[in-house]
Amino acid sequence: MALPQIIIGNIKVTALSAGRVRMDGGAMFGVVPKGLWARKIEADDRNRIDLQMRCLLVEAGEETLLVETGFGGKVNDRLREIY
Repeated sequence: MALPQIIIGNIKVTALSAGRVRMDGGAMFGVVPKGLWARKIEADDRNRIDLQMRCLLVEAGEETLLVETGFGGKVNDRLREIY
C-alpha cells in the first residue's frame, strides 16, 4: 500500500504509521450524533473507536526531518486502560 504523501515545491512530506490508539467516539465527533458517525466507523462496547497515529517524514533536498506525533512514553496503567 502506498504511503500518503504531499509534495510542495522541493519538500516532500510522507505520513508514516506510528500505531493505533482508541479514543471515545463521542469525544472525537462532538455534537455529531452517534447514529451518523457510527455508519462510517465501528465503536467497541466502551464507545471507543480505532484511530491511526502518524509521524511525518519531511524531506527537503539533503535535509530529512522526522516529526513525532505519537502518544509519548509516559502512558500509565490508567491511560492504558482508557486508550
